[in-house]
Amino acid sequence: MVANGVNGLLWDLSEEQIRRAFPLPQPTGPAPSREGDPFDRLPADVQATRLQFDVARWKKRQGGGEGPASMLSWRREFLREFDETESGTALAALPVVVISSDPIVANSATRTRDGMAARLAFLSANTTFVVAAGSGHEIHLYQPETVARAIDSMAVAIRGESAPK
Repeated sequence: MVANGVNGLLWDLSEEQIRRAFPLPQPTGPAPSREGDPFDRLPADVQATRLQFDVARWKKRQGGGEGPASMLSWRREFLREFDETESGTALAALPVVVISSDPIVANSATRTRDGMAARLAFLSANTTFVVAAGSGHEIHLYQPETVARAIDSMAVAIRGESAPK
């Protein structure tokens, strides 16, 4: 999110910075007419549905924009979850698959908000961490085979079967 010229993660920005960023600037140019990368990889019917949502969001922002309530709610939730994961096993031993475009960071880095994303790997004592190098944020679109393999491996492990070859 960009707030007052500062581009930062939601948990790095203060509530005041988020409030001052609103109303968001109105979009310039025409309404979206097609999906770009990586969403152009979706099936045609899903692209059409996504485009409907994009156009609706564009129209809503044309009318003066939204307030900060939604972003502040997301921020509070992120920070609550950050605090809850301090114990290192918020989900006990539930199976968790974390797929990230970046490698796991040192455990000490997870104690800061800069390492918050890496903390996902420590939510459970039964976490599998998979690196999808170079995938970008939309891993399921850039590397669907990586996501499928990770889910398959976790399902096999849960059932107690031998891993697929």
